[in-house]
Amino acid sequence: MIQISHTQFGRLSQAQEGQFITRLIEYLHREFPPTRNEPSAPFRAEIVRQIARSQTYGLITEYEIATFVTCAWLAGPEFDTLHPEVQALLTSDRYTPGSKAAMLDIWINQALSEAI
Repeated sequence: MIQISHTQFGRLSQAQEGQFITRLIEYLHREFPPTRNEPSAPFRAEIVRQIARSQTYGLITEYEIATFVTCAWLAGPEFDTLHPEVQALLTSDRYTPGSKAAMLDIWINQALSEAI
């Protein structure tokens, strides 16, 4: 699995960075068809913004970043600050980044189940 630190992500060539963002957008389009209706440039800009936000919490692998971005799409772009339990999880030193991503995955699935 590729690990990308905030500093390393900034140093990646534009092509590599663009490929990761494109794969992430393709994933969102495939898994969440309503994202296909989003205007391309603003949607891409929001994905880039969410990637940067994810990295402030130490999320560095593609899985960790993709999980954060997916939560932002499903729960809102400020989900990490609007939900105290998510904020506590993401800012905790007790969990590894991988554990944080796994718990985010559980959290969003539970939130979606409760919303149905």
